[in-house]
Order: sequence, then C-alpha cells, then structure tokens
Amino acid sequence: MQHPMKFLAALTQAIEARNGIIYEQARISAVGHGRLVRLDMACGGRVVAADVVLATSGYIPNLGMLRGRILPLHLQVVATEPLDAWQMDRIGWDRREGILDSRRIFSVFRLTADNRIFFGGDIPRYQWGGRTEDDSDAVCSIDRLGEELHRTFPAELDLQVNRGWTGVIGYTLDGLPSIQRSQSHSGVVQAVGWCGHGVALSIASGDWVARILCGESDQSELARVLMIRFAVQGAIDRVTLLAAELLGGMAFVTTNDVACLLASARALAFHPPSYASIASSLDDYLAGKRFAIA
Repeated sequence: MQHPMKFLAALTQAIEARNGIIYEQARISAVGHGRLVRLDMACGGRVVAADVVLATSGYIPNLGMLRGRILPLHLQVVATEPLDAWQMDRIGWDRREGILDSRRIFSVFRLTADNRIFFGGDIPRYQWGGRTEDDSDAVCSIDRLGEELHRTFPAELDLQVNRGWTGVIGYTLDGLPSIQRSQSHSGVVQAVGWCGHGVALSIASGDWVARILCGESDQSELARVLMIRFAVQGAIDRVTLLAAELLGGMAFVTTNDVACLLASARALAFHPPSYASIASSLDDYLAGKRFAIA
C-alpha cells in the first residue's frame, strides 16, 4: 500500500521538475462564471484563468458547486502504539496485507512501517448543510473507533491507541466520480467524488483531465475498466459457488467456513457502481455509442 505523505512529496517533486508552481495556504472562497474563470481568494486577491481544474474532494460544495451531488462525509482514523515482537507474533499478520471490508463506506486497516495498526472507519458523519469543519462529535467518533479497534483484534494484545484524526471525503450516491467540464462553469474541469479511493483514482484521472483540457476527452477508458471489473466479479462468483458445491452440504451445515467464503466473495459486488445502475450505459457503449454517465 502507498504511503500518502511520501507519495505527495514525489508528486511535488514531479510538478516542480516541470517548472510548476505550488501555492500553499491560498484558499479559494468563490469561483466566478464565464469562459475566463475568476477565482476569489480568501485573503482578498483574485486569479483569472482560461481553465481551472477543481480537485477539491469533499470540499467542493464550499465553493457553491455540486451541492447535493458531492456529499462531504467525515471519517476518522486511529493509530496504535508500535506493536512489540510478542504482539506481532500473536497477531500473525506476517504478510502485512492491507485489509478492507465490504461495507459501502468501508473500514480499512494496515500495518505501518514501525508496526503500528492504522485503523479507519466506523460510522461516517454528515454535518448539517454539508459543513466540512470538525464539530463536537469528532472526539466521540475517534473514541468510538478505538472501541471498534479493540473489538476487532484480540483483547490479549492490549492495543493502545496513540492518536486519532478525522478528515473529509467526497461521496456520490452512485459511487462514481465526476470527471468532466462543469455544467455551470464552462471554464472549470471538475475531478471529484472518489468515495474513499482518492489516492489511487485521482492520480489515474490525470490523463482524462488532460484530454478534457485539450478537447480530446471521452470516457471509453472508464467503460473498459468497468467491463473488466464486472467480468472479474462474475468469475469470482462462479468459482466461489463451484467451490461451495465441491465442499458439499455437510461442510456448509457443520462449519461457518463455507458461509464466510460465500459472503467474502461478494465484497466486489457490494461496492458501487452496481451492474444494474450502469448496464444501460455499457450497452450503449458496446453498440458503438459514446459512453456517458448521467
């Protein structure tokens, strides 16, 4: 799994190597209409540009855009004290895989380089009006996540939570990101709505954004990715059902292993977008029409 801060540092180096300039602490308070885009700065300044890419995740509704389309959801993460040799041996996490579950807003946990357990999840929080600043529930949510951590791992490990924090993601009801020119601001390209997968998907979207800016974009790549995803999903279903059949009815009745196998194999099917929600768009694409998501 990627280390987000190291990844951010590498991206910064790549931008600066191409003579790009990064302006930190330059908060935008409003985005103006018109083919030339006016960005009003919170400090009182103003920037005018022919094209603007908004990749502000769950914070984009703060700019008056995509309200109701992008839901700012507050999530929380805790990290434990480093595990000692005895704890590492008892936990048996030898291959150090990253783990996530099949919930729509999933929980995720992994081991860090210094053997801390990084544990994120619990109940996502939506604040009235889509506000993105932390509220009084943030501390309680972190405490509740710590309790879930202790329910997930054996009590004998005596895991100690070292710190916790919260953050905002941009979630969409259909689970699909929005990568397109804004319908309300013609000079703005929006790349938002990663639904918790932003570290990977936002970087992968860079080529699409570049094509939009150059007037060359279509979403055929997304169509091909979705077809691969549904093909893999179908293959997993078929193999799992065959395995359960070969194990036999007595194995299903006498142990929980077969039921766990069947349930865990459905994780991909539970994750948006569902086949039903995207099937008509894929049918159009296979018929030679332009792939588009409403």
